[in-house]
Amino acid sequence: MATMNLQDVLEEQRLLLEAITRGEYCCLKHGLPYITPGILSAQAFCEYKAVYELIESPRKPTASEAREYVKLILRAKRFLPRRLEGYFALDTPLAALIHSVPIIGRPHSIVFTNGYVKAIVIGKVSKKHQRLYISDRVKLYAYGLLAAKAKLPLGSYTRLILVSANTRDKLLDGLRITYEWLQVGGSYPPRSQAYTIHFLAHDEALEEELLSPLLAYWRGERDEKPNPGPWCKTCPFKEKCPLSSPHRY
Repeated sequence: MATMNLQDVLEEQRLLLEAITRGEYCCLKHGLPYITPGILSAQAFCEYKAVYELIESPRKPTASEAREYVKLILRAKRFLPRRLEGYFALDTPLAALIHSVPIIGRPHSIVFTNGYVKAIVIGKVSKKHQRLYISDRVKLYAYGLLAAKAKLPLGSYTRLILVSANTRDKLLDGLRITYEWLQVGGSYPPRSQAYTIHFLAHDEALEEELLSPLLAYWRGERDEKPNPGPWCKTCPFKEKCPLSSPHRY
């Protein structure tokens, strides 16, 4: 992929972000200007809890935050390597309209090899870092689909990577090792007790299939759905939940 083409992709991203900040894509539930992969991930755990947390949170997605993402796009354009034949990592937000829902996310980095996306990398601090939950899978697939809709050069070889560790320092070590592994190559990432490197293959059809029901909620096509389980007993919204009476955990 030529440098100019990647510059064009970033420019299209900038224009879409600016349109979102102007409110050109409206009418999501609860008046949100856009949603994020993190919101979709929380929906996959328990949509009812995710929605009420979002409504009551001061950190809801805002147009002003989207404007900050525009600045990051401009910075990425300035620091884009002149030659794309080798390995490099790009720090840039991703934005796309997916099933009429504006989504913005910022992965830890997008790793390129010879002009193509080798991996999209995100990180997470978790006590149970060895497990890949459905919420993690949703978040990874959301970034994969964002990159595809943003017209980045992806393929079946593109990996969606989650580096997970139980402390921030161990996470940083895991991210460093991940980038070394991606640069050197190899079928499987190194293993460690300190962190876990999870990876999935990019599959646009599978990503759309998993995310479509979640996106339908934001278009106002259905109500939020609770996901009952042992976690309900500590949920701050259990008294509001329609399943609170019949399900006692």
